[in-house]
Amino acid sequence: MSATAAGRPVLKNLTRARVPKAGLIGFSIAAAAALVVKHFVSDKHKDDMRTFYNNYDPERDYARMKASGVFKSL
Repeated sequence: MSATAAGRPVLKNLTRARVPKAGLIGFSIAAAAALVVKHFVSDKHKDDMRTFYNNYDPERDYARMKASGVFKSL
């Protein structure tokens, strides 16, 4: 009878057995997401800022704002 019966599920320490695997999977997904965000968002923003400030002329920007009347008081 015991040869044909299915084995009982192991329920003791089930959480303890699954936590290391789930932790590794969670950590690897979080690390991959952090790398993707750094590469596609942070590095792109840094390059955009570098390009902006390499081409930025504060004197020309000030002259444009002065001509448009930004600094006139009410």
